Amino acid sequence: MILVLADNCPIFASEARAHLQDLLFTIVMKQRHTLASPAPHKLERLLPRDLWNLYREYLVQAQKQSINSHEKWVESADCSTCDAAKLANFCDLPTILIVENASTDGEWVKLVIRKLRPRLTRYLQEPYVALEIRQAGGIGEMPKELERTARRYSRARTAQTLPLRVIAMSDSDAGLPGHPSPQARKVKAIADLLGAAAHILQKRAIENYIPDNSLREYAARRPDCRSAVDLVVGLLGPARDHYPLKTGLKQAEIDAAGNMYPAGTPIGIKMGDFIT
Repeated sequence: MILVLADNCPIFASEARAHLQDLLFTIVMKQRHTLASPAPHKLERLLPRDLWNLYREYLVQAQKQSINSHEKWVESADCSTCDAAKLANFCDLPTILIVENASTDGEWVKLVIRKLRPRLTRYLQEPYVALEIRQAGGIGEMPKELERTARRYSRARTAQTLPLRVIAMSDSDAGLPGHPSPQARKVKAIADLLGAAAHILQKRAIENYIPDNSLREYAARRPDCRSAVDLVVGLLGPARDHYPLKTGLKQAEIDAAGNMYPAGTPIGIKMGDFIT
C-alpha cells in the first residue's frame, strides 16, 4: 500500500514509539508499503531523532517514488483517532492470495511473476514474504477460506478505507466465453460481500494459459499426451481458451458450444492432471 498518515496520527506519539518502530521496520526493511505522507520535512519533526537519522534516506526517496506511482494512496477516514498498535500490526500482515491449489496454481503465479514482473519476485522471498499464497483445496472450498481470512483481516485493520489485501483467484470453469461456473460466481460474490478482491480467470482454467510451445515441449517428453497437445494447439480463439485439457470434451459440451469447436472434434482427448 501507499500509506497516507495524518501529522497527528497516534503512531507518532511518544507513548507509541514501539509501534512506530514496528511500522517503520515493515515499511523500510520489509518494504511492504510506501509512506507517502507526512512529507519528509514533516517526518523530520515527527520522528525521534535516532529513527529519522536511521531511515531518512529511504523515506525521502520513497516519498518521491510514491508521487510518480500509479498506485492508489490509502488513508484512514480519521487518522487522528486510529489505534497505533492495530495500524502497525495490520501493515505487517502479508497480502494473501487464495488459490485452489498452491502447488499448481500457486507455482504458476510465481512463474508469471518471475517472467513478467521480476521486480515483484522479492515479495515471495524469505525472510519477509509479503505475498503469501494460500491453498483452499479446490474451488468449492474457496468461499470458506475467503471468509476465514477476510474476517480476520477486517478485524485487524484500523479503518474500512484500508484495502484488506486478501485476493482470491480461481478458474472460471467456463465451457463457453463469459459463462463462469456457479462455483466461480460464488467465489466472486463472497469476495465482494467481505470486501476482498477476486479474480476469476477469463479462460476456462489456468492450464488454458500455457503457451503452445510449452505444450509441444511437454508432449516431446510425454508421447502419451501428443494427440491431446496436437488437438489443443490446433484450436483457435474461444475453442483454445475453453478446451478442458485435463478431462477432454464430452459430447454434451460440444453440443452446447454450437459452432465453437470445428466439426469432427473428437471427445475424450485429454492430458490428465499434468500440472504438478
